[in-house]
Amino acid sequence: MPIIQKLPSDIVNRIAAGEVILMDGAPGTEVERRVLARGDPSAVTATGWSCAQALLHPDVCQAVHQDYFEAGAELVIA
Repeated sequence: MPIIQKLPSDIVNRIAAGEVILMDGAPGTEVERRVLARGDPSAVTATGWSCAQALLHPDVCQAVHQDYFEAGAELVIA
């Protein structure tokens, strides 16, 4: 089941106050790496990671986001 959360008001307030919120980058690259590690070469098209593949591997996308939260990320976008 996907994790869907409303943006916490404390983060909204911090952004409104001018604070910079950092987010980890390259989630698509990490998803691609994990899917390819499973031996699924169809996950990558000639132009790179296909967003449509996220629909085929939601468990991988969720695991990447969970890892970002566990590493201290406050905001994750899908």
